[in-house]
Amino acid sequence: MLTATLVAVVSLVLVQDEIANPEYGRWASFGTGSEVVMRTVDASHDMEMRSTTTLQSKGDKEIALEVEISLVVAGTSVDLPARTRKLPATIKRAFVGGAVEPPETGEETLGIAQHDLRCTWALAVIDSGGSTIRSKVWTCPQVPGGLVQMTSETTGAITMKVKQHLVSFVAQ
Repeated sequence: MLTATLVAVVSLVLVQDEIANPEYGRWASFGTGSEVVMRTVDASHDMEMRSTTTLQSKGDKEIALEVEISLVVAGTSVDLPARTRKLPATIKRAFVGGAVEPPETGEETLGIAQHDLRCTWALAVIDSGGSTIRSKVWTCPQVPGGLVQMTSETTGAITMKVKQHLVSFVAQ
């Protein structure tokens, strides 16, 4: 009896450590064939990337995304083989050590990919190891995967500037 009770309690604790996977949730409401094309520019490393992500299959427990990537690094083009990413519907809860300030948030309409997209944005500023990282992310539920635009700039001991934006999308 004691063993059965312990198993039940441990099972309950383990189940509570599982949470809804936000990335799965941002794709699950779309049909197969939905896709996004993103462009990423890393000016500090002379790199540009174009990625196409397509929803291949979906189920109650998992979805599969096909990701195709083309890179241009210092003028040299490289096409990477397509790969499949599987996203489970639930993930283990992540615990973050230390104090984390909540990001500044707001709403903004962006004209991207021939659409006026009403986006929610979050701005986070993190000081780490002599550098300051300032990242802003815009998301929209009309876009498969949710990501519309991201900017990140690191200053101080390390300098880097990256921008990623939506080029096109198909919502099935």
